[in-house]
Amino acid sequence: MSAPVFVLPLEALTLSVRMESDWHVGIGAGRSGHVDRLVQRDPDGIPAISAKTLNGMWRDGCERAAWALDEGVRGVWARRVELVFGALRAPVTGVGGGRPKRSLLQLSAAQLAGPLRERLVGREGGAVELREALTFVKAGVALDPRSGRAREEFLRFEEMARAEMVLEARVVLHDALTGEEREAASALLLAGLKLVERIGGKRRRGHGRCAMQLVGYEELASVATWLAQHEAPALPMIEGPTPPIAEGVGMGSVARGQEAMVSALLTLEVRSPLCASERTVGNIVESRDHVPGTVLLPFVTRVLGRVLGDPARITRAVIAGDLIITPATLAVGGEGAAAVRGLPMPFALSAWKRADRGGFRRVGGVINMFEPSEAVKEGRKTPEKATDQLKPCRSGYLALQAGDVLPLHGEVKMTFQTHSTIEDVQQRPSASVGGVYTYQAIQPGQAFMAELRLTRALSDALDKDDPAWRAKLGGPERLGRSRKDA
Repeated sequence: MSAPVFVLPLEALTLSVRMESDWHVGIGAGRSGHVDRLVQRDPDGIPAISAKTLNGMWRDGCERAAWALDEGVRGVWARRVELVFGALRAPVTGVGGGRPKRSLLQLSAAQLAGPLRERLVGREGGAVELREALTFVKAGVALDPRSGRAREEFLRFEEMARAEMVLEARVVLHDALTGEEREAASALLLAGLKLVERIGGKRRRGHGRCAMQLVGYEELASVATWLAQHEAPALPMIEGPTPPIAEGVGMGSVARGQEAMVSALLTLEVRSPLCASERTVGNIVESRDHVPGTVLLPFVTRVLGRVLGDPARITRAVIAGDLIITPATLAVGGEGAAAVRGLPMPFALSAWKRADRGGFRRVGGVINMFEPSEAVKEGRKTPEKATDQLKPCRSGYLALQAGDVLPLHGEVKMTFQTHSTIEDVQQRPSASVGGVYTYQAIQPGQAFMAELRLTRALSDALDKDDPAWRAKLGGPERLGRSRKDA
């Protein structure tokens, strides 16, 4: 029996969001002395809707649909919402303890696409003016709850994005759902999507009216027919998807004790902000400037376990040190095959400090302070001013070159993202559930490299079962913290 036409495929789909009124999806901050609340923008400065906001509103619509399908009680459809969207199984949620459930639905941020976007980010004259015309500033006041009048000294200015903007996001429903369970999840997602009528702030005051639909799945008649004719299937036992992402290229060998190991180079292209969390300071999550191997390891073991048909063997290989994955560091030295895996900056290097220009500039390259004093003097260039000083280099990655040529240097570019935590009852940001969070992240457009090292015996076993196993480590995926926005 063939699957219903509404069943979502394994490949990525496009979610279209047409804004039918002015809208505000904010960043939780403003511009001092000018605007109290700013709208969220993508890296090109164009208003966008974060994946967290899309995910929350879509989930809200699915919860409303599940409440109707369960006839007003918490039943199997409500639990299916948790299966698809994930759940935080911790005491703070009031739903018991246990391990959090991962989301089986992957979303990207919704952004403008097509010719309009090309025009807005192009270098033609007027692009900046066009981007500024996408938003306007709206004045407002706070009301006194007792008198109903405007409160004194409470004039506010909020930035609004204009109506009639059509944004697009990428959607993937994880391949762990198959058969009738995938049919049920698809029906629930499509029904819940139609129940999303508004999005963003002030949506109860006329703003944020929208029409959301999956391109190619606009018709709901078949969904309603399926729901009327089928009982909800039992929930499967599914381990949620694990990030991340790699594209294998090249092979080599390294020594491991008495046994040679095979080395596969993994290249990661960052396409959206990536937060490799290092520590949390207050409400700020700081990111590393590399991707730890522990983030990549779950994905690698899952893929290779499927290739062998024996996940336990891969687990034993990791424990025994027969399978190792290094941290992914910045690719330095060019693009494609010209780039090499960067090495961390050693403490021995210094560069001239140029205080008169407000920063640091390398005059004649970097200097190795561990060399003999005569060699150091010969390597130094005469500074333009006697006040110039040497400053130790403490950041970035190096690519070694042959001969006496100085190593190439690369810096990891970072960015920041801010989002609010929405309290379920009030449906607005609340300090009781965390308030505003800021994430530091690696900027898109950078490449990183890691090495996958495994014993010759394990490599031969993988080649025997599937000679194309390296290719299965490639493809788009998400990793790090705040993956719904990164």
